[in-house]
Amino acid sequence: MEDIESDALLGSDIIFRPIQLADIPEIHLFPVTYGDSFYKRLLKPGFFTVAAISKGQVIGVATARYEQRSYFDKALSYVIQRNRHSYLCTLGVRQDFRRKGIGSALLQEICRVVAKRGRCHSIALHVKTENRAAVDFYEKHGFIRLCREYQFYEIRNQLWDAFHLIKYLDDINRPHMSPLSLMLSSFFIMIITIWSTLTFVPRRLYSRVQYLLEEELPT
Repeated sequence: MEDIESDALLGSDIIFRPIQLADIPEIHLFPVTYGDSFYKRLLKPGFFTVAAISKGQVIGVATARYEQRSYFDKALSYVIQRNRHSYLCTLGVRQDFRRKGIGSALLQEICRVVAKRGRCHSIALHVKTENRAAVDFYEKHGFIRLCREYQFYEIRNQLWDAFHLIKYLDDINRPHMSPLSLMLSSFFIMIITIWSTLTFVPRRLYSRVQYLLEEELPT
């Protein structure tokens, strides 16, 4: 796999390149990990990967893919502009290398890669609403909030809401909306938010009720 064209260096011994198959065992040392099949899939076409390397060791990774847009996003995209989009899958730094600017450098590099090699006009992601540090981190790097998605994550049998964030990768690709389009888009987001709130039914409550009903049914 070819190296990423980049002059981006953090200090004198950190370089960026695509993730390689041999890197996967090292990536499992990170606090948040996925199975081997997840990382092997990232090596296929349609995905973008960046590994931060220091003295031959993987100390951070960032991965992205072409975004699979939901119905809501498709509708919003139609109101704004139809373009090529990407989605940030993972961004992580090894515990002993945190607080050194590596996460920021990885985020900037993956944005550069999807813009240049993927010719993507934006990159989106989801983050837990309770994770204020992560929300502040992404907003500091130019991401803006599209909406709040209820019960987006299920972690250890607990459901969490998420913010859907997006970053436009240059001023040319940033949607320039007329006042009418802006008004329609804002109205659409408001309607979707109200609809999501009114029709929101916790999946755990539904499953519990279903279980209790089944217990009461005669066998």
